[in-house]
Amino acid sequence: MELLSDVSFWKLFLTFIVILIIYFTVKFIIRPYLLTRHYEKQGMLTGRFIPILGYALYTIVGPGNARGDAYYYLKQLRKKNPEARLMVFPYMDGAQIFLGDTSLYQEFTVNQTKYYTKEPGFAGPFMDMIGQGLIFSEFEKWKRQRKLVSQAFHFEFIQKNLSVVTDTTKDIISQFPFKGNGPITIRAIDEFQKITGDVVCKIFFGQQVSNKLLFGKPLSQVLADVNIGIINYSMSLPNLIFGPKFQKMGLRKKDRELMKKVKLFVATLKEMIEGEKEAIANGMGKSREKSLARLLLEETDENGSKLSGEEVLHQFTTFFLAGMDTTGHLAGITTYYLCKYPQHKEAIEKEMDQFIKSEEDLTIENLSKLELMGNFIKEALRCNSPAVGMIPRVAAVDHMLGPYKIRKGTYINTNFYFLSWADERNFKDANEFKPERWAGAEAPDKKLGNPFIFTPFSAGARNCIGQHLAVIEAKIIMWSMIKKFKMSLPPNFELRMMQRFLLEPEDDIPLIIEPRNA
Repeated sequence: MELLSDVSFWKLFLTFIVILIIYFTVKFIIRPYLLTRHYEKQGMLTGRFIPILGYALYTIVGPGNARGDAYYYLKQLRKKNPEARLMVFPYMDGAQIFLGDTSLYQEFTVNQTKYYTKEPGFAGPFMDMIGQGLIFSEFEKWKRQRKLVSQAFHFEFIQKNLSVVTDTTKDIISQFPFKGNGPITIRAIDEFQKITGDVVCKIFFGQQVSNKLLFGKPLSQVLADVNIGIINYSMSLPNLIFGPKFQKMGLRKKDRELMKKVKLFVATLKEMIEGEKEAIANGMGKSREKSLARLLLEETDENGSKLSGEEVLHQFTTFFLAGMDTTGHLAGITTYYLCKYPQHKEAIEKEMDQFIKSEEDLTIENLSKLELMGNFIKEALRCNSPAVGMIPRVAAVDHMLGPYKIRKGTYINTNFYFLSWADERNFKDANEFKPERWAGAEAPDKKLGNPFIFTPFSAGARNCIGQHLAVIEAKIIMWSMIKKFKMSLPPNFELRMMQRFLLEPEDDIPLIIEPRNA
C-alpha cells in the first residue's frame, strides 16, 4: 500500500509539472508566436523570435552592449528596412508593436485616450507613489487631473519660480569640493540631479522644504535614494516574475530598509500636504507665494471638484521622478557633447554674452533667445535622450490603426530611433552629432512639415506637461557651468549607453571642471 501511495504521489506530481509546462508553453510561447504571426501577415516587420522578453533582451544583453549603444540593433533594423511602418516582437504572454511611421504615430496620439491604457507593470512598486498621478490616471480621471494641473502649470507660474531654478543651481554649484583653484572631477549627472530634484521640491512645497530632513538628509536626496532602490527593483527579474508584492514582503534586508524609507517618506509628505491644507483654510499666503501643492489643492474644475491629498502626493512623486531624473540626465548628456565637440562652445558663449551677461539677465525671454544652445540641447536629445519612447500602452479593445488590425491586449510602444531619429530620410547623417541641423527653416521638422519626426517629450494630449520647465532648467544649468568653469572629459572616457529605467550612461560622466578665474 505504501508503494502504491508513493507511486500515486509521483504520478500526481509529474502530472502537475506536465500541466504547468503546457500552461507556460501555451501562454508564453505558442500564444505570442501566433499573435506575432498574425501581425507579420499584415506586413509588419518582425525580428528574431525571443519568448517573454522579446526585443527587451536586445537592450540588456544584445549586440549593442559591446558597442556601448543599447539601441544598435534597432537602428540597424531601421537602416535595413526604411519603409517598415510597424515592427512586432513577442512580449510576455502577447506581442509588442513598435510604431515606425509618423502618420501612424500621429493617429495613435490622437486616439491614445480612446483605445489604450498605460501598462503599469514596468513601474513596479512606484505605482504606490505615482499610480494616482498624471502618468497612470486613465480616461475621465486623467482628463480631470490634466485640466486641474494645467491651470497651475501656466507660464506665469514658471516665470515666478525662475529664481528657484537659478538660486538652486548657484547654491549646488557653490558646493563643488574645490581645494584651491585646481581642477576637480565631478559626477555630472549626479550633481545635476541634486539641482533638478531640489528644484522640484522647492517649487512644489516652497523654500521651507530646504529645512526638512529625513535620516539626516534633505528631502530631495532621500527621495532620490528611494527612486534608485525602486528603479533597481523595477528593472529586476523578481519584479518581472512576482511583481511589486515581492519587494513589499521584505524577505531581503535591502527591501526591508527601502520599505522603511518609503513608509516614513510618504508619511512626511502627507504631513506636509496637510500643512498646506491648513494654510489654505487659514487664508495664509499671497498668490505669488503659493507653492504648487497649494495651487493644486485650491484648483477646482467646472464641477467644483478638487484634487484629493492623495492625488496631490502622487503628483509630487510623479513630477519628482520626471523632473529630477530626466532633466538631470539631459543636462549631463548635453555637457558631455559640449566637451566632446568644443568647436560649438565658442559660438554658444558668444550668444550667451550677447543676451545673458549676468544672473540678473536670466529671464524666460532671454533664455528663449539662446537659439544655438537650444539647438545643441535638441541634438543632444536626438542622439541620446534619457526617454527614447513612451510608457507602453495596452490595447483596451480591438481596433484599427491605419490599415492594421490591432487585437485587444497587444502592447503598443514607440522607440524614437526606430520611429524617425535614426532614419536618414528625416535626419541626414543621422549617426553624427550636428546641432546646426536645427537652424531656422532648414530644421528637419520644419523642412519636412512634420512635427512628429521629433517629439522627445512625446506628443498629443498626453505629452509631458513639464517640458518647458525642463528645457529652461537645462539652459540655466548649462549657462552656469559654461560661465563659471572650464570643462573637459578624461582623454580615455568612452560614453556607453545602457537602457535602465532611462537610457543612461553605463557610468556617470566624469566631468573635469576648473574655475575660470583660476
